[in-house]
Amino acid sequence: LDSTDAATQMRALTLKRLNHELKLLRPWITMGTFVEALSTRDARAQVTVLQTRRSRLALVLARGTGQQHVLSPMAAGPLTFDLYGIPATDRMYGLSATGPRELRRHHGPRVTQHDPDRVNLIALTEDSAVRNHIAQYMSQHGREMVQLRTELLRGAVSQARLVDQSITASGQGAPQLSQSLLTVDSHLQRATQMWLAGDLASADGLARHGEQLLDQVRQTYWRKAAEGLPSVTTSPYCLLFSSLPSHWRWLAQMRTATWSPNALAAGDFESLPQMLSSGWKQQREPVMGLAAAVELSVTSPWRGGNSLHLR
Repeated sequence: LDSTDAATQMRALTLKRLNHELKLLRPWITMGTFVEALSTRDARAQVTVLQTRRSRLALVLARGTGQQHVLSPMAAGPLTFDLYGIPATDRMYGLSATGPRELRRHHGPRVTQHDPDRVNLIALTEDSAVRNHIAQYMSQHGREMVQLRTELLRGAVSQARLVDQSITASGQGAPQLSQSLLTVDSHLQRATQMWLAGDLASADGLARHGEQLLDQVRQTYWRKAAEGLPSVTTSPYCLLFSSLPSHWRWLAQMRTATWSPNALAAGDFESLPQMLSSGWKQQREPVMGLAAAVELSVTSPWRGGNSLHLR
């Protein structure tokens, strides 16, 4: 992790930020128990609840289509869910790099988070020691955590700019998305200025809005690339945002390619005798507890009457 290339530096920054978050959540990670995964009426997020003897922690995560390939932005608007069994004496705190911020509680189980992030942490407790732990950690490390957030955003914008330039050169660009990246740059510059001035709350907020806008750009480019495919895995280049320019080059090659007959002997998988006489063999290493099967099947042939099934 001491290399100077951009990818390694991004990994190092990501690990530093992750370690800070793990240390902040140490009481719930080391002494807490899983309570439940809440089903919310709001399809934008999923909620997981951890509990210690003195507090609860709700982890609210954004979710969306294709987020295993490209992060989904948290759509604007308040996020509401129900958390039952909260003692009336518990106070509710939103956790961020600038410290715990008390949130207004509704009567009953309803919890509302205004202007939610892609990851939201909400602590519920009546114990001042829990709040003091959070406040103390943030007073010592909050400045560095905000700096890490802005530096990670800087690296992500640099990568997105290169991808945007390559996609535009291939004729698949979108001027409004290129303009959005300039807006992210503006958020990033202002966040840096606020951080240098010691205004961590403003710096963190500007970086967060920059992340949300960048997520929208990345998600829009990914959706445009994937929308014409029967499955995202049809094009391996659609599995990562950084490889989307290669997807458009591959697609152009596929559209202009001249296709010849199948050059693989018995590669249509229509006749087992023909496959065996052409040199096809089954080679399987036994694995304890697993059974493997290779067979010709009449189920879902792409062409002809048979297809090869591997199970």
